[in-house]
Amino acid sequence: MPSVPGASQEEIRRQNLGAVLRYVHLHGPTSRAELTSRLGLNRSTIGALAADLTASGLVTEEAPTTARRAGRPS
Repeated sequence: MPSVPGASQEEIRRQNLGAVLRYVHLHGPTSRAELTSRLGLNRSTIGALAADLTASGLVTEEAPTTARRAGRPS
C-alpha cells in the first residue's frame, strides 16, 4: 500500500493538538511559554496549535492578569 504524502505530518499535528488540549484541560489557564517548555514544542508550533484550537472554539486566549515581567513579552 503506497504511503500518502503528508499523512505522517497530519498525524503528528493531531497528536500535538491533543497534547496541548490535554495539558490545558488538566492544568487550566496556561501561557504559550509554559506549553513550549512543558511539551517540548517550538514557539511557532505552539502558536499555530493555539490558533487552531481557538478557531475551533476549544480554548480561548486572554491577556495575562498578573504583573508583567521585565523584557519583551513572549
